[in-house]
Amino acid sequence: MKTKRKCLIFLALLFVCALLPCLVFTGCFDGGGDTDGGGTGETTVTALSVRINAGKKMTYYKGESFDASLTVLRAEYSDGSVRHFLPDREDGCVMTPAVFDAGDDSVTFTFGGRSATIDGITVVDAEVTNLTVSDKATGNSLPVGARGDFRDLIVTATFSNGDIVTVDPDYYTFTLDGVETDVRNFTINEAGVHTARINYIGVSSSEFTIRAYEGFVVEAENIYPTEDVRPNDRNYVELITDVGESGATTTGIAPGPVLSTDENGNMDEPASDGAYLGDIKKGAVFEFRIWSDVARDAHLILRASSGQILVPSSSNQWIPVEMADMNFSELFSISYGSAGSDTMTGLTTDAVLPGGRTDDTENGDQSLWVNWQDVDFGTIPLVEGDNVVRFEVTSNLVHNNNDRTSAACNIDRLQIEYVGEEEA
Repeated sequence: MKTKRKCLIFLALLFVCALLPCLVFTGCFDGGGDTDGGGTGETTVTALSVRINAGKKMTYYKGESFDASLTVLRAEYSDGSVRHFLPDREDGCVMTPAVFDAGDDSVTFTFGGRSATIDGITVVDAEVTNLTVSDKATGNSLPVGARGDFRDLIVTATFSNGDIVTVDPDYYTFTLDGVETDVRNFTINEAGVHTARINYIGVSSSEFTIRAYEGFVVEAENIYPTEDVRPNDRNYVELITDVGESGATTTGIAPGPVLSTDENGNMDEPASDGAYLGDIKKGAVFEFRIWSDVARDAHLILRASSGQILVPSSSNQWIPVEMADMNFSELFSISYGSAGSDTMTGLTTDAVLPGGRTDDTENGDQSLWVNWQDVDFGTIPLVEGDNVVRFEVTSNLVHNNNDRTSAACNIDRLQIEYVGEEEA
């Protein structure tokens, strides 16, 4: 019996020894990066292509990087699946070259061991010789803690070949107090003057300043007709539909302030938050409602642009060749006080809203229509709770040469800056 058992054990060991090389070989093969989706089930990229390049920017300057923000890649996988993605948001996707040099004519994306190329790129062999920054159209100040979006800074680059280019924010970097920051989305948490700078293709602009203040803004597009105001609403604009002694109502004068849009229904730019009160007819009354937690003094600054076209363009009466200067005392009756008060305190100002003119006396310049300027009304006392700054349109100025309607300026927003004890 013992001899027979030993014989069976010996035969079993022989079988295992004979099978072992097969097991080892099979294990190495399965772990060796199967590309057809079999074996371990690992899925790999089998093809990469450009699905769409909506940016269509094909000319760059030496030192710029390809704008991949509107490029979509298509990846095909070994399991038959397909995925589309933005290359600049995908980990592991590499763009070559990272920056363009003279002579480059394409850009290649590599992902998962596969590549896709965009050809037909032109790289201009020129150096930046000067970089300038003009203020935002809507001002270089913002409330402490509020979201800052300074994409409408006008950044101008001059090149060694004579080219002068307005630089898109996608192509420059923005530093605030020495720290690189997203120009589209930042906050400042300390009141005062802060320094900023633009860098483009290795060239830095001169420093410019951004002022942060304690306070807030009331955007003009945050407007309610009286019947839509709710009891707990704060910091908004109320459109008063019945203007009392003047006898004018919205049914008799057109609807007063409206949000201004272009022919495609898009809000005109570059007003802050993209909209403003335009087409403000004589007799209309609107009130900026300001909420204050405590009684305090506040500085009021209204951002506005001239609404009186002296010379329209030959192609379109709403595109001006010349806008008028507008004196606020000729546009509005302005008063302020507590929302619950029966009487309001008149506010007088000698402020003049500058107009503007273009040298092109035929085609005009649409930007004159939204040439935003700050109008300083000085300091007023705020009561604790709900406060009102009321504007009644008294203007007899003509809207433009082909529209005899009396109207006022365009209104963007009211800036409320708290006055500290040392300033009061």
